[in-house]
Amino acid sequence: MAEQLVSAYSFDIAFIGAAGIDVNRGTTTFNELIGVTRAMAVAASKVVIVASSKKLTHKMPNLELSWKNISVLITDEGICEQDKLNIENQGVTVLIAAPSGE
Repeated sequence: MAEQLVSAYSFDIAFIGAAGIDVNRGTTTFNELIGVTRAMAVAASKVVIVASSKKLTHKMPNLELSWKNISVLITDEGICEQDKLNIENQGVTVLIAAPSGE
């Protein structure tokens, strides 16, 4: 039902968090109820994932959103250059947030 409600709207930008990130696949989760997140991504013109670089060490079994469904990843300076390049090579813009929020 929540998926139907979300799909009735259109969004310019959807800001979505992530339980885990797989550099090769996209966002991951233990939760098998991923329909709402996917519906939000479909309803949005741009999908922005906001996640700590620590999420890169939390690969979970269920793929939530693949990189092809994600426009931007906003993370912190803890992401290694190789992971950043691997994600960018899949068409995702990676932005590093300033530690002080500037």
